Amino acid sequence: MNETTGIVHWCVVFGSFNDAWMIKANWLGGYIRTVLSSLKIFDSNDILHTASYYEFNIRSSEFSVDSKWKRVKGPKNKIKTVSRMNFVFSCKKSEQNLGMIRLKKILDTISWSMGTRPHNTVGEAMYSHLEKYEQNILKYLRVDDTIAEESVKRKITEACDNTFKKGFNIRYHCHLNQFMVDYDILRVLKNNMGYSSWSDLSDSDLEICYKGYITKKINLPDWNIEEESWND
Repeated sequence: MNETTGIVHWCVVFGSFNDAWMIKANWLGGYIRTVLSSLKIFDSNDILHTASYYEFNIRSSEFSVDSKWKRVKGPKNKIKTVSRMNFVFSCKKSEQNLGMIRLKKILDTISWSMGTRPHNTVGEAMYSHLEKYEQNILKYLRVDDTIAEESVKRKITEACDNTFKKGFNIRYHCHLNQFMVDYDILRVLKNNMGYSSWSDLSDSDLEICYKGYITKKINLPDWNIEEESWND
């Protein structure tokens, strides 16, 4: 909660997408914004939140192999990253109680929109996005044009439907460092909450970011830490 602006922020983290690994933050934000706009039952601020979808960073010095949710063992015990992303949802402090209801409604809409339907399927929308912005993924899915376009669209739709049709479980009020690395925590504090240094946050705020900050005297990372390369 930013006491200066009177705005409450929730950082919402999506867990593993299983087979729907091809969902990308830059696509999902635009897709959900389109869905919310077309239904015309959402607050304009609810639609604006879709500009804050982030793909997850993985900093090798942070998440250890002991964290099975954050990293999983693949073939030959090779450690790989679990697919996930997050977005930031904001509302006025005076509307905090209603904010969680609105947030739940958005998540319900996301799950619904990923389902199979006769027309304008999620696979068609994603295929169009891949053609424009993700040629490498499209090439992988089509295996050098040996797989038909309609088959790829159907595969994407089935994967998304299978992942989201079971609904979702929500865990509230987790500490940010339980699921996020330092860079992503700082990105939310800077870009979404408008803070310019650690001194802008109270001890209680820092405890929300880092579990054990007060009791364990956790050292804070460099405020200007850089994003780790995916190749690192």
